[in-house]
This record gives sequence, structure tokens and C-alpha cells, in this order.
Amino acid sequence: MNTAPASRTDASAPSAHRVPGQHRRAVPASELPHHTDLLAHPDPATVAGAAAVENLLRCWVREAGLPAPEDGATLRIELPASAAALLVPIHYWSPTGSHRFGLPQLVGAPSQSPPVDAVTLAALLARETTATEPRTDTLATSTSGLASASTPTPISTSASTSVSAPDLVARVADSLRRTATFVTDRREHPDDGPDRFLSAEQSLLLGHPLHPTPKSREGLTDAEAALYSAECRGSFPLHWLAVDPSVLASDSAWTERGRLVPASHLTERLALDGSPSRPQLPDGHAILPVHPWQLREARQRPPIAALFDAGLLRDLGPLGSPWHPTSSLRTVHRTGAPAMLKLSLALRITNSRRENLRKELHRGLEVHRLLRAGLSTRWHSVHPDFDIVRDPAWLAVDTPGGDPLSGLDVVIRHNPFAPSDDVTCVAGLTALLPTAHAAPPAPSAHPSYPAHPSYPAYPTHPVHPAHPVHPAHSVHLAHQTPSTPAPHSMHPTHATHPVHLSHALGSSARRLETAVGAPRSRLADIVTRLAARTGRPRGAVSAEWFLRYLEHVVRPVLWLDSEAGIALEAHQQNTLVLLDADGWPKGGRYRDNQGYYFRESHRAELDAQLPGIGLASDTFVPDQVADERFVYYLGINNVLGLIGAFGSQRLADEGLLLAAFRRFLTEAASGPARLRTALTDHLLDSPVLRCKANLLTRLRGLDELVGPVETQSVYVTIANPLHS
Repeated sequence: MNTAPASRTDASAPSAHRVPGQHRRAVPASELPHHTDLLAHPDPATVAGAAAVENLLRCWVREAGLPAPEDGATLRIELPASAAALLVPIHYWSPTGSHRFGLPQLVGAPSQSPPVDAVTLAALLARETTATEPRTDTLATSTSGLASASTPTPISTSASTSVSAPDLVARVADSLRRTATFVTDRREHPDDGPDRFLSAEQSLLLGHPLHPTPKSREGLTDAEAALYSAECRGSFPLHWLAVDPSVLASDSAWTERGRLVPASHLTERLALDGSPSRPQLPDGHAILPVHPWQLREARQRPPIAALFDAGLLRDLGPLGSPWHPTSSLRTVHRTGAPAMLKLSLALRITNSRRENLRKELHRGLEVHRLLRAGLSTRWHSVHPDFDIVRDPAWLAVDTPGGDPLSGLDVVIRHNPFAPSDDVTCVAGLTALLPTAHAAPPAPSAHPSYPAHPSYPAYPTHPVHPAHPVHPAHSVHLAHQTPSTPAPHSMHPTHATHPVHLSHALGSSARRLETAVGAPRSRLADIVTRLAARTGRPRGAVSAEWFLRYLEHVVRPVLWLDSEAGIALEAHQQNTLVLLDADGWPKGGRYRDNQGYYFRESHRAELDAQLPGIGLASDTFVPDQVADERFVYYLGINNVLGLIGAFGSQRLADEGLLLAAFRRFLTEAASGPARLRTALTDHLLDSPVLRCKANLLTRLRGLDELVGPVETQSVYVTIANPLHS
């Protein structure tokens, strides 16, 4: 049981002056000059390049611990390994890390030189990490009001910390190219389909904003990527295999009308749906679905090829109606089907090859059985609107000797969503959709911002609070040149010109305006629509939306950790929010058969509810490991990432939402109904937090599905924006 601390200002806590980025006030976005947003550029390659640059810069700022510059306008990044430095225009500095940047320039480069592109930036940053590893435990220094790189520490030369710079650069280039294709396709085919869950899964065109290679698909041809990518709204029939019972492994707790349904019966039903004829199955054989790309790859593996040669696996070919990839690519969905299928897919996607592990199959089924043993009744008595998307059945293939054979494992996941259900993963809700552009401001002569007749204005216009603009109305405001212009080498030239703006944005002391045509998100659309309908400022609507999210989605996840000792890997892509007809949060779901951390301190209690739990699934971890991962996935990635989306999209003041989150955590950690989760204490009391470092993880060449949980990825120390 975690006891509440006596004081939230423990004198023994590390000084805030030793925390990167916490000693300077970030200049509010409304005080920064007017910029163009390249994510709305009409050229998809420019959009993709700008997005890739911003991702790399956000990663470097977080993982190197760079502070906010004093002038709030330009970030200086020292590159000692290359005897160079970068000047990066700041469009928005976020206390939670959701910064927006312009394209960087090399210091001292000729004025006509182009800005640094994503591939060059990746190579430069990789050189720094090859020679040195960024520090995150000491305060970065500053020169002339510009944030500089923190003092480096030599990187270990052991195999476990080997640096893979060429691999990073290649994957950045691949991710950039894929993103350009996705943006092109979506602009040509902008309309969503009738299945709202599937449409939300197809909305992540730019991917994880704090990952260096979010859309890398090495191993796929362009034609395959069009079929197998959710971003292109691809679809394809699955390939099916007949599996001899001597090498079949499966388990099921799927029930219908109280009767158990074997996994093989479920897959046969799914294969027959939409198939013109029944597949010819030998007696006793099960039918197993395989991703078409995976089958081609898996058949080259000698153990699997031997099973085909022996007749223990038989190729039935493609069967049934097409399936659609979801945002993870390997999980496929078909409207109206009772189940989704989580397939093995040996592509490197973000930080791992996405092949199912046998322990993960056991883990998903184990959680389903634990919930049915009584835990869900207790949970839903307090939080009836939240649940886990269940993984109650699976099939796989063993060797003739009974050893697990990787590459063909499949999870049968319950599909609880009707096409009309408004449900979306949080990552899809906050994702910017670079699908439109608008009338431009005056062209910039600065090389960082190539002039183009269709650039939209970047949204940073203050509106005096004494003269609020009704959100349903449009106004014309003259763009003002900053009163203290920055040097020409750091900022574009701004001409005074009218810019058409709409939808006032509430803030703590002012309202901001968003330019028509700037990249939007589903979240921004919802908030803007609610503000227009209610006549309230968008900041107030955003705050209420956020508070409802905390109650309907975050509090149930905290309860599960508190009362059952189960911490969920509830990052934004694994967390689904259910919306009512107006767009307010009304419930949530968690999906993933990998991301469970059973606390070692709760082993006896969990084993009493489900004897033998954890033996096959390898899910118990030390409490300190569960704490670190829970803080990152739920605290940093999910909630702080959501706050950052509200702020960087000019919907609300991040400071106000951080204060609301602190109040929520304080209330959850106190009183007779307090939740016994360490997450509240960590987020409220610690001046620093442990955070996954995706750039360093990629440079180390780590696979998050390989090895002990403690060493599957790189974690660094960052400033805690909740700590006061």
C-alpha cells in the first residue's frame, strides 16, 4: 500500500535547477511572430519532410534535455562532432514536449543555402550520439539566449549499446517517403468510409510525433504498402493454412450463450464469411489465417518449410472477404465480423518486428479469464464505462516435437464495435491531418521558408480579451510585424497583410486564432464545433473535455492498478475513447495483449483469483519496473501528450490543463476513496520522470519485444511539468 507523502515539497527532493528545461519560462505562443506551417503545404513531399524534421527535433530536445531558449523564438543546437550548430525557429514551445518547429539552418551557411532536411538532420544527430550520448541528468547551458546542447557523456562501446546510425538514416528516409505517399493518397481520397472505428484507425498519416521513424515500412514494395497500410485505406483477403492437429497449438475462452467455442471453429467461421465455397479441410485439421506478406516470408524459414514439405501445413490460398489493416498494421478488421485478428508480421514497425510471441497469446487469454473470474464485476461496479478489448482465443503452430514455432501465431480479438460507434484511439483523435491548404500570407524571402502561393498562416494571433470573437464568426485581422524583429538569419521577413481567421480560442488571459487551412485534428474539429454550438471559448470547452477524459478513461486505469495490481501500457494508440453524439468522452477501452504489468507485490492476490497466473505469460515484474512503465505510458505518452496536443493546436493553455491534472491526481491520492497507485505520487512529487527515448532506442538497434522488460528500450530522465 502506498502512503501519501507528508508534504508535496520535500526538501530532500532534487533541486529543480538540476532538471533540464525547467529553469526558464517558455515564451507563450501568442507572443511569437507569425509563421507558415509546412504541414499544410500543397506538396506532399514538403509536408513529409517537415513532419520528419519536427519529429527528430522533438526527440532530440527531449532526450538531450534542451531547455526553452530565453527569447522563445530560436533554438540553438550544438553539434560538436560535426563542428557545427543549428538554428531552429520555434513555432510553439510546449511544457509537455509537443513543440512545433520550423526548418533548421546551419549556423554560418550562405544565405541562399537550403534548410537542413530530415535525412541530413538524422545523420548529424546520429554522429553526435555515435561520439557522445546526451545527458539528461544535468541542466543544459545557454549562450546568448539560445538553448544549446547539454554536456555530453561518452557512450558505452559494449554490444548492448551499439549505435546504428546508417540504419536510422535509412529508416528516416523510408518513413519520409511513405508519409509523402500517404498524404498524396489522402488528399486525392479524403472521404471516410461508413465504419467510424475503422476510419479513426486510418487517420494516423504522420504517426507518433515523438518517434524518428514513425512510418518506416522496410520490406514492403510500394504496391504492397498500398494494400497493407491503414493510411492508404488498404484491404486484402487473408491467406489460410490447414494445420495438422499434431502441430496445432490453441486455446480459447470464447463463449456464446454460455458454451465454449474452440479457436479453430472461430477461424473456420471467419474464413467462410464471404467465401464462394467451403475450403477442403482434411479431417481434424484447423484453419489458420496468415497475413499474405508474412506467409511469403515465413515459408523461407527452414522449420516452417519442413512442415509444408511433410504435409503438416497445407496452403489453402486466399479466402473470404477482404480485411482492413488497423493503425498497428498487423491487426486486421472487417466491418460486421465478430472478431478482429492480430496477426504476426515480421516487418520492423517503430521499435520492433511485429511477430506475436507465445507468452503474449497466453497473456491476453489470461487477462480475459481473470476479468471473468470476478475482477470485471468489481471494476465495472465503480467504472461501468471502461473495459478491456478482450483477446479470448488464439492459434499457433508447434514443431513436431512440441516446441513453439514463431511466425504463424494469431490472436482472435473480440470486436465490440458497431460501424456507427464513435470510438477512436487517442493518437488518431489528436493526429494532425495535413489534407488542406489555404490562402497564404505574404511570401517569405527567408530560405528556411521557401515562398509558395498556397502557404497557410501558422496560427499565433492574439486577440484582445476585451473584444472576444464569437467562435461561429469569422474576422479579418492585420498581421503585425513583431515589435522587436529577430535577426534576418533567424526569422522570415513579415509583410503586413490581412489574414482570414475563424473560431476564437479560449486561453487563460487571451484568445488565439487559427488560420484557415492549417492542419487540423479530429480533436480540434470536436472542440471547435462544441464551442460554436455553446457559445463558449474553445479553451473552456477543451478544459471540460479534458476533465471528462480523466474521469471516463484515466481514473478506471488507475483503479485497476490500485485494486488489482495491474498496470496497463495505456499509451495513446492502445487507448480508445468512446464519444457521445456531441463529441464528449463517455467511456474508454484498452487494447493490447502485450502491455500488461502484473505487480510482484500483488502476486499472491492475483494467483488466488486465477491459480497459476503468470506462469506461461511471464507478466509479473518488480514494482519499480511497473512504476516506470506506467508513468511513461499513461502519464507522459497518454495524458501529457493529450495536454500537448491541446496546446500545440491552439485549443487551450497547457498550464491550465496541467493544473487541472494536478488537482485530479491530488484528489485521487487523498481522502477515504483514495487510489493506492504509486503513479499519483510519482507524477505529483518527483521533479523528474523516466521517459522512453525513441531516438536512442532506434540508434541502439533495440527490439522492444526481445529480452527482459527492463532492457527492451532506452529510458532517459526528463523534467516533470507537473512538479511545482
